[in-house]
Amino acid sequence: MKALPTLSALAVLSVLIMAPAEANNRLGQMNLGAKGALQHSQSLQRQQALAGKRGVQDVTSTISRDREADTWNRQISGTTRAGAEFSKEIQGQRTENGAIRSITGSNARGDYQLTDTMTRDAENGSWNRTIAGTNAAGAQVSKEINGQRTDNGVTRTVSGVNANGAYEYTDTMTRDVENGTWNRTISGTNAAGAQVSKEINGQRTDDGFIRSVSGSNAQGDYSHETQVSRDAETGTINRITTGTNATGSWSAESEIQRTENGWVSQSTRTNANGEISSSTGVMERDDNSWTRTQTTTGANGGVQVVTVRGERDPETGTVTRSREVEREGPPKP
Repeated sequence: MKALPTLSALAVLSVLIMAPAEANNRLGQMNLGAKGALQHSQSLQRQQALAGKRGVQDVTSTISRDREADTWNRQISGTTRAGAEFSKEIQGQRTENGAIRSITGSNARGDYQLTDTMTRDAENGSWNRTIAGTNAAGAQVSKEINGQRTDNGVTRTVSGVNANGAYEYTDTMTRDVENGTWNRTISGTNAAGAQVSKEINGQRTDDGFIRSVSGSNAQGDYSHETQVSRDAETGTINRITTGTNATGSWSAESEIQRTENGWVSQSTRTNANGEISSSTGVMERDDNSWTRTQTTTGANGGVQVVTVRGERDPETGTVTRSREVEREGPPKP
């Protein structure tokens, strides 16, 4: 929920805590890329070079795991486009009823440290997650999530403190499997002390689903409805969204089409002023490499082209990824 506050230090975290079984599955899926080369003591390294007009960002990520000791470690290091070095290390340990992670790192703003603890009660269908530590600015931050499974869904209560203050909210999800409907309601208070809310209603259809969203935040009330339809035979997915926000009415349409070696996509968005932006995308894959190109034309006529290329070494499982960004300003009047 956009208006609800989040733990500021978590902005630098890319991996969320998971139950032990989920952690096993996630790491297992990542290791499939190495074709079974990772066994009881596992290690997988990924290298990325993201290039743009502002420079090159180099990132190296190494994941290792000891199945017998139920521990895992992830180390991330690199250099930003501005030339600043950054690093992060995540150490995990499975426990009898959950998992504990220790997260340390440094970036241009300073050093940070977090402890993330998850416990579960499978019999009662409840869980607790507690995150506490110090962010890069040196401030104490914390977040606690309590969850409870219900007969037809789940309820979560979230509370915490970040750089902007204290916040809390309740998140309730219910489902009717027989009728193909679901509802999610979020309400609470953000760090500025303002009341915020959001409600999502979904309905399964013969070829997709319809989802409606409404809520309020610091900017005012908003709502939108999305209709998604799929054609399995042609490999096509269509999405149409219409909505209103504090600035007025807007709409968006998109289509993605499966191809022999990837997919192609196109989308448009019309804002409250009637201005139209558009985007086209192409993904092409072969056995051990892929290329994705996304071309976006803004409402002012400016163009951005993002090209991502990836390659995987089938023997070592090492993945190398590069990203190039080209921008062209709007036409002169």
